[in-house]
Amino acid sequence: MTAPDAVRRKALAVLREGRVTLLVVRSDPDTLAVTKVVARVQGSRGTYVVDYRVTADSGWDCTCSRGMAGQRCGHILAAQLVTGHSDTAAVRAA
Repeated sequence: MTAPDAVRRKALAVLREGRVTLLVVRSDPDTLAVTKVVARVQGSRGTYVVDYRVTADSGWDCTCSRGMAGQRCGHILAAQLVTGHSDTAAVRAA
């Protein structure tokens, strides 16, 4: 199994088990484009905060070790899937 497959499998398990809680979701009132997301995701090793914001350095962050290293993690992908974001949306570099 490749790394992207493992991340997708983890994200789907997190969703299936109801371990994503959206804390903040904001969208542009004219376009309905999501501009801010904050989610709490219960991972296998702890609870993490996933954050997305539209700024000059837009992207997704997660407080897990992969997310802090600027890599896509299952927590970010789960939040992207819940909010309807493309799973190819940028993960911010560390």
